[in-house]
This record gives sequence, structure tokens and C-alpha cells, in this order.
Amino acid sequence: MKIGYASGLTAGLVMMAAMGFNYAGAADFFYDMHIEASDVYRMVGEIQEGDSLKFNKILARTRHSGRQGYLFLNSGGGRLDEASKIMDIVTMNKLATVVPDEFLCASACFNIFISGAQRYAYPDSQIGVHRVSVLHSVENQYTKGDSLELNELFKKYNVPDNIRLAMIDTPANELHYLSKEDKAKLSSPGKPKVVVVYKNTPASQGTPQQASNNSSSPARAENDVPRPAEYPEYRSQRQFKSLAEFVRAFSDLKKSKNSDEFKLNEMEKTFRSEIIRLTDKELDDYQRMYLKKATFQFEKQLEYTRKILAAARIQDKSVYSDVLLNLCNNQINEILLLNNMISSVAFTDDAKDMLFREKGVFQEMVLEEKFNNTVSLCRAGYCDEDLVRTQQRTWNAGREEFLKINKTNTDNLQGYMIHSQLVYLRDLSLVLLGDVSRKPYFNRFEFASVPSLLNSLQEIQSDVTRGKLTSSDIINFNAVLGGFLEAVLAHQMKMKGYDENDIHNMEYSGDAAHAAFVKFMNESLKANGARPTPGVADLDANIVRITNLLSLLLENDDIKRVIPFSYVCEHQLCSNTERADVVNKYNDRISNLQKLCNARKCNSDLLNKYNNMFALYLKSYTALADKVGDNKLREHLMTAFYAQALYLLNNNVKALE
Repeated sequence: MKIGYASGLTAGLVMMAAMGFNYAGAADFFYDMHIEASDVYRMVGEIQEGDSLKFNKILARTRHSGRQGYLFLNSGGGRLDEASKIMDIVTMNKLATVVPDEFLCASACFNIFISGAQRYAYPDSQIGVHRVSVLHSVENQYTKGDSLELNELFKKYNVPDNIRLAMIDTPANELHYLSKEDKAKLSSPGKPKVVVVYKNTPASQGTPQQASNNSSSPARAENDVPRPAEYPEYRSQRQFKSLAEFVRAFSDLKKSKNSDEFKLNEMEKTFRSEIIRLTDKELDDYQRMYLKKATFQFEKQLEYTRKILAAARIQDKSVYSDVLLNLCNNQINEILLLNNMISSVAFTDDAKDMLFREKGVFQEMVLEEKFNNTVSLCRAGYCDEDLVRTQQRTWNAGREEFLKINKTNTDNLQGYMIHSQLVYLRDLSLVLLGDVSRKPYFNRFEFASVPSLLNSLQEIQSDVTRGKLTSSDIINFNAVLGGFLEAVLAHQMKMKGYDENDIHNMEYSGDAAHAAFVKFMNESLKANGARPTPGVADLDANIVRITNLLSLLLENDDIKRVIPFSYVCEHQLCSNTERADVVNKYNDRISNLQKLCNARKCNSDLLNKYNNMFALYLKSYTALADKVGDNKLREHLMTAFYAQALYLLNNNVKALE
């Protein structure tokens, strides 16, 4: 994103959110209810482009002339130009600004706070300031001048001198939090009665600081009547009489031989509108309130996906319509899973076969790895990293909202949602890599046969070990291995007759082991005072995963003709004795690592997490190796698997010793 500075503060500057607070997607604005004959509004999340327009639309629909208005703030900041527009709206509507106890208002949010007709900063609120920056907290000669200009703006709003000086003195990647005394100086006399009522209503719950304690439906306050939910303006081309009729038609559409473009049009023009209309009848008012927010999150996810594809300059829209189709399909299925009354309907179709067999951290690490694979494509020039990360935050926010509604089916819903997102990311990666074969570094991979591809990996692995690859090489190879080759090989395994669920289990467990190992290495090196070489641990782990897949694709004759580079045994095929020897070496290496961690040279918790993830990977790999039908070949495959894992440890952890 290019940012201009010619017009000072309003020229498109970005003041980044406070460190340590992450908000998903753009800011959300809510009109909660009339309390004490007042109009109460709330702003939650990162301030992004278009938020002022969003806020203006809500005010135009709900603001009552002559009523006192309040804007409650809970934001770590964001775009400064957008915050300036919101300041003007606050001033024009004569809104009081409020930051209650435990709420956060930092960076660009502080500008909005000081523009209030009355200002109320509560003693235990978190209010912070710092200098102006562009993206990623970068400061330059332009931002220094903008910080001085911001200081003049603070003067205009009667911000005390010590707070203005604190803003000038605090780097953009840090925050100066105001003391209770400073907050008292900024505040108008007295406290609005509306705060006490507001903090006990369902509408105020689920804010970033409170979300972790509200995993189920919100508590009901006495005498509280929730307002009707509002959804995006969908106009359905036709209507279904019942949810059962809808599900039948939805299933028929997915199974039909119509083009993806036709299906996408049907999803967007009919089915998304109808599922909301039909589901709305099944949910209570509190669930609808959350469903509304989650539905808008889906809108954002579609919007950002279109932007990602547009930024990648993909001309043929029919090529990526299946990506958007997946998103619409995900939204409909997840809405079907919102409560017990209708969850069984959703699980009669493809949902029940898409759940993870393992729960907990495994799912999260797989998802993290798939997003990192997509980001590696962006760093290799295939997409916009900021857009992908924004899409990631948006999806996470949507997931949180859906999980808040669900009462008893949380594990199944969580598993299905993550699986749906993984399928989406895989499709997105393959679309982005549509012209990968034209990239120069791709020519390093020989695709003529499985053995020749193994030889290509051997050359790259040798270059890694000798330190011959540049940072650009490492980024590019990671993009090909993580974002493209793994998906292609998994497809080849399916064509060869392996069970699809077993393939997915191995792919996901490999992703989890990869993510756990890279996190262990990076965090341990950081704690040890060393600086990890960007992407090297990633590349090594990617090579290990791809080698394991290729080994399973080798035919018996290929293995006899081409000795896999991962391990050379005495005979053409490794024996169980040789496998046991490698397993012992691997276990000894882990034991030595544990001793290093006990001596505080690495992170013991992360090592244990890696061990757990590796055990899942081993289990999945063994299940596939057991199906080869040749015991000698199976022993060789298992020896090679452990040898690759041993290589990964030996080649990386020597930096800790």
C-alpha cells in the first residue's frame, strides 16, 4: 500500500495499533439501545479504511435529535486518517466519548476520545499514546513532522502538556499509558449513569478484553430487551418453505454439474439470503445479535478474498470462482451448525466427514501452518501479505462470534470451521500458483518422475546445509514446497488409491509437526540470544515433509533403483534392525535436547509440544506405510521417515549447543 504525506495528517497516514493487542478486521460499530433517554454507541477493533462511512450510516439511521449520545471506545488504534474523519463525526453529533474500566483506547483511538463533547476516562481503563508511524510501526522523516502536527491537534483539544510530550517521546512500537491522574485531567466532571447499565448488558460483552471469559451465550440482564438483529441486505431470487427444503436444494446444487460460476451466483443471490432468513426463526434474540456480527464477518472475508485475487492480477475469474464458492459454502454450513435444533441437518451432508480426529492444539497449529504457507507465497511475489493477514484476522473474528452462539456442539463446530478454512486456503494457494512453472526458481525442481523430484530435493537440501542459498532462494523454495508441491503430491497419492482421510491426516499432522518445530527453534534461539536465519528451519521442515510424501509414492522397483537420499542402509531395502538403530539415534537426540532445555538453552514446553505433534505425524505416516503390502518396503519407509526427522534435528539444533 502506498501512503502519501503531502497533505499532512489527513493524507493517508497509518498510526498502528498498540503492541500486544490484536483486533480482527476493521472496527465494528454498534447501536446498543436507548438508556436514560440516550443513544449509546460502541466502537470495537482496529480502525481501518471505510469505518467512518460505516459509523455515519449507523448514526443516520439511529441518532435522535435532542438526546444525549455516548460513544464507548475499545480499540488499539489503526488508520489515523480514518480516525480524523470519525473525530469530525463525533464533534458534529455532539457525542460524549467513554473509555470504561478494563477497556482499551490507544494510538489513533485516543484522537477520537479527545474529540468528545464530554470525555470520560475511567481510572482502570487503558489509554495510550505514541508517535505517528506508517505500516508496521515504521517511522521516517515524514512521520516526525506528522507527530509534531499531531501535537498541535492535541493542543486544540486541550490535552495537558505532559501527555503531549509523552506522545512525542514514545516510539511508534511502544505505548505510553496514561496514569490515573492524567485520565482525571482529561475527563469531564462527573460520570454518566449510562455506564453502569451499559456494562451489564449483553451488547457490551464479547469485547476483546472479555471475550476469553464468554465462550457461550451471554448472560441476560434483568429488564433488558435486546434490539432486533440486522443482517446485510441480501435479496433472494426465490424462497424455500422450510429448512429441510433448503438443505435438499443446497445439496442438489453442490452435486450438480453446473459451472462454478453458476453455483457461485446461486449461493450469493439465493442461498446465503435464505439460510439467514430460515435460521433467524430458530434462534433467540441474543443468538441473532451475535449471528448478525458473524454474518458481516463473512462479508468481509469475501471482500478481502476478492482483493487478494485482484492484487495477484489473475485475469480469468472462472479460475478462482471455486475459492469464493468455498467461502459461501462454508458460511451456509456453519450457520446450519449454530444450534442443536438444526445441527443434525447440516451433518447429513459433507460436514460430518470433515471433522478432525484429533482435538485441541493440533487444529490450531495446522491452521497456523496453512496461513504461513499462504504468506510464503506472498513473500515470493504471488499475493499481498497484508491482505492475507487481514483476511486471517477477519476469519478468526467470525469464528469467535460463531462459537459464542453455539451451546453444546463447540468441538464439532470448531473442527468443521477449521477444516473448511484449510480447504479454502489450499484452493487459494493453488489459484495463486497458477503460473508457478514460469518462475525461474521453479526450474530447480525436476518433475519427470518421483525419483527425479527426490534428486531435486537432495540438491536443495545440500545447498541449505552448506549455506549456499540466499534469503530470496529460501523464501521462493518455501513457497513452492509449502504452498504448491505438498498439495500436488497429496492429490497424486489419492489417484494412486490411498484413502483420502488418511492422506489428510498425514498432511495435517505433518503441518502441525512442522509448525511446532519451527516455533521451538525460533523461540529457543531468541531466548538463547541467537538470531535464527529467516526461513531456514521452515525450508528444512518442508523438505522433510515432501520427502516423506515422495517416499510413499515410490514403487518397489524405484526404491531398489534409486536409493532415497534421506537414509542409506546396508542393503537395497532397510531392515527392521536398521530402522531400530535410527529410531534409537532419534530418541537420543530428543533426550539430549531435553537436557539442553533443562539447562535453559531452549524452550522445554515447546519441545514437548513438538514431540506430541511428531507422535501424531508418525501415527499417520505409519498408517499409510502399513498399506504398502510389502514388509521389507515398509521397514525401509519407516527408516527413511525417522532418518529425515533426525536430519531436521541435527541440522538445526546445533545452534543451541
